[in-house]
Formats: sequence, C-alpha cells, structure tokens
Amino acid sequence: SYLQITTLPVPMIEMLDPRAPRRSAKTNVSLNRQLTRAAMTHFAMAVRDYVAQPDFSASHVVLRQEGQHILLSMLAKWQRCGTEAEDDFWIRNLLDLASTTVAFLSPAELDAMWNTLAAQSCDRIASGRRARWFDLVRAVSARDSAAMLTLAREILEEGTKRQDVRRLEHIGQAARAMASGETLSVIDVGRGEPPNQDQFRRLRYLVTVAMTGSLALDDPAGALALWTDNGGSLLVNDQPPPELRLLMALAGERQREREAFAVRN
Repeated sequence: SYLQITTLPVPMIEMLDPRAPRRSAKTNVSLNRQLTRAAMTHFAMAVRDYVAQPDFSASHVVLRQEGQHILLSMLAKWQRCGTEAEDDFWIRNLLDLASTTVAFLSPAELDAMWNTLAAQSCDRIASGRRARWFDLVRAVSARDSAAMLTLAREILEEGTKRQDVRRLEHIGQAARAMASGETLSVIDVGRGEPPNQDQFRRLRYLVTVAMTGSLALDDPAGALALWTDNGGSLLVNDQPPPELRLLMALAGERQREREAFAVRN
C-alpha cells in the first residue's frame, strides 16, 4: 500500500517524485492514534528528543509507558558493544532505529540524532561492517543518492563474496560427506542456505537503497541491473516486495522512454 511504502526506512517517494515536498523544518505533529502515519511520526519525534536529552519529562512528546520501554530497549541495544560475531544483532537494531525515524524526520534532525548516537556507541562503530552500515543509514537519512548507491553496492558485493566463501565450504563439506557415504540435500551440496529473516531484511533494504539511488541519479538501466543481480532471493510467492515492484516498474518505464528517445534522435 501507499502508506507502507511511504513509511519504509528508505524515503523513495520523497526522492523520486518531483512533486513530493522536501522537508527542512523541525518535525512537529500532534498525536492522533487513529492516523497511523501521525502516530509513527510522533514516536520518531520522541526518539529524536530523548536522544538529544535523555529525560522523558523534558520532551513535549508524551509517550505511554509501553512506548518508553520500546525506545529505551532500542537505545540499550544500540550501546551494546559485543564482539564481531554480534554484528548482525547490532545491524538489526540499527535498522530498527532507521525504521522508526528516517521516513518521518528531516535530514537535519536525523543528522543531529545520528551524531549523538555515534558518540554514545563503542569504538566498533568506527570500522568494519558496523561502520559501513552506519554510513549507509546516514546517507539514506541525508537523501544522498550517490553515497546511497555506492555504499549499498559495496555491502552487496561484500555479502556476495562471503556467500561465495560459504558456498565453497559447503562444496568441500559435501565432497567429504560423499566420500564417506553420507547423504546430503541439494542445498547442502552447493547452493548454500536460503536467507533467514535477518538476511532477507538486510538484502531487501540494500537493494531498495541502491535502486532508489540509481533512479535518483537518472540511471534506470543500473537500477534494473541491481534487481537482476540481487533480486532472486527476495521473491515471495514469485513476487518481489511492493516497494521493489514499484522501483522495477518505474525503472522499466524510464528506460523505455530513454530508448524511445534515442530511436527518435
């Protein structure tokens, strides 16, 4: 639905529709629990205010006890350092924070929020996977098309390399198992494991970010290539998620227009 697409952590409509307003003023909406977007924006304002000054009474945004617990839990997970093995857990929480804020706050508000959160995080955010993901979410928050495309592509390529290594490991395991007479499934033999829920979410986010960046840079062919290279693991009942279906349709339309113009000229 339109509401679902406009509340995603990638502001694709805002970036791709020239009629969409570009927000710069401080976000300030009244709470209306009957209107989903208003309620979601209200929570994003609460996150913004609490990060700036961690005192619920200091904010003009009034959160119920349940909302306060959700916000505090998210920030506690953010500050948890952990080991490299816990990077996936940290990235999941980063995407949770992005999902509750990026579509609802202005780039300036988001920049201030991420600056404060970066100062509260451990040194592990300064390098490695966490740094790349954090830089990507900040680029999306800033609506920086070029950085979005570059960073998303880099992370996608890094993930492909890791999958290739795992696939070789699977093949090696399969060869040893076959030598000993053990029976393995087709997945065990060579294709690798299907994505779990976190992997699906990360891949969906990366492809959406990259395709949005490519279209914003007027490269529909590049957007279509991104789907061709990465979309196979995102099909659910042979259909892509709605935001990617929309991006593919838009990229296809723009590419056809470009090709028709080239023929006429």
